[in-house]
Amino acid sequence: MGSYPILHLKSALSIQQGMTLGTFEMENRIRYHETDQYGLIVYFDSKLYTKATKRIIVYIRECKAYLTFSNRIIHIGTCKLEFAGGNKKTFLDPEQVISLNLNLMLLNHEIVLLERHRNKNMLNIKFNIEFVFSEEPFESEKHGFTSIDCLQISKSDWENALINSDYKMSESLEVSPFISSEPSWHHATKTLEKARVYLNSGDGVAALNEVDRVLKQFVKHPYNGAYRKDNKQDSWKSYLFENFSQIEESKRDAISQLMQGFGGYLNKVSHHDEDIITPTSHYEHELMITTAQLLITYLYRLGIHERSNDLSVDNSSTSNC
Repeated sequence: MGSYPILHLKSALSIQQGMTLGTFEMENRIRYHETDQYGLIVYFDSKLYTKATKRIIVYIRECKAYLTFSNRIIHIGTCKLEFAGGNKKTFLDPEQVISLNLNLMLLNHEIVLLERHRNKNMLNIKFNIEFVFSEEPFESEKHGFTSIDCLQISKSDWENALINSDYKMSESLEVSPFISSEPSWHHATKTLEKARVYLNSGDGVAALNEVDRVLKQFVKHPYNGAYRKDNKQDSWKSYLFENFSQIEESKRDAISQLMQGFGGYLNKVSHHDEDIITPTSHYEHELMITTAQLLITYLYRLGIHERSNDLSVDNSSTSNC
């Protein structure tokens, strides 16, 4: 995990709201960020300036971040906002400046979303921060305000931050040369290129849809394991019996169950209507694309290896005649 200063990034986040108890302004400047294999955390130097008329109590109720593009706003990341010392409330005296800790945590798939909609421009993130004020410790919270203001990070600053971070786009699984040198592995990698493009653009459901489409090149119903003699491409059992009858039946059954389970998963989480679709996360999307890489490699391997063995048996038989 590495971190380094990025003080040169400019924060345009500020809030100013007239209150019966005074006026307040918040200033945030990016201090530094750190990355790991899960994502990015941005740390801010934050200060709350008050011109209150009397001593008051201020509570932090909510802090959220949003990605803005065109006319749309998407909630991103996880915000953590607290007063120095880890408290959610503090006393504010007139003409006082209070330090706050503001962190924005972005997972890798949220960075993908940022990159997808940033479209090589500067990055605009909106913050919605809500404070609540009270004159007495046990008085009901009756004064408050919400800020929705924008943090702008220049194109060059954001791209330099990504270059110097551990952030990486989803790539093909690394395996031993014993597997990766085989044509079946390269076929599977090529076949899943479009799915990874969807995944890296932040559209995991489209990525799973693409995997489902690839499986349907093998069988019509990838979630179906039953044998149907009248439709050779309808199920995994039919497909395996038609193409690999030389493989012993118990092994064909095992492969059929393996593929049927994966096909059934995709059927539940990808192309159903939105009102009945099973919700999934980016973590699951990437994991399933990786699983697809292995399973499709196996199917291609059967097609190359088992059929080539058949040919060698036929050739040897011919030579003995």
